Amino acid sequence: MESLGKKASSLVKQAESLVRDIESRSLNKVYIAGPMSGLPDFNRASFFSLGNRIKHLGYVVLNPAVLPDGLTQAEYMDICCAMVRAADCVVMLDGWEDSDGAVAEYHLAKKLGKALMTELDVGRHERILSCEVSYKAFG
Repeated sequence: MESLGKKASSLVKQAESLVRDIESRSLNKVYIAGPMSGLPDFNRASFFSLGNRIKHLGYVVLNPAVLPDGLTQAEYMDICCAMVRAADCVVMLDGWEDSDGAVAEYHLAKKLGKALMTELDVGRHERILSCEVSYKAFG
């Protein structure tokens, strides 16, 4: 059985690799894709929560949850596709696989060669930065 220390070291190496990949691509603008239609308040709380975490990491957040009510589905998708094109990276909010719009955004991002991440990847990035700050403070 692998020791807890080895597991932690392995996870840290994976997360460090992810951060290096993100930094090497100079990813500055991050679009959040996820389920909205049919959810209470269009799932805005989840979008804003993740957006705040990403902003705290130093990125510009392109968040479709800031769009006003009253547009058609086609108008929302037109605006969101423009945001995906402007983004360097697209972060997929949990549950995105069940959203036709988020699936379309995923495929557009993939076709355009955008970096793709999940909420879990954002969490790994946060933990690495936290460890780096702690290490520098005590190192």
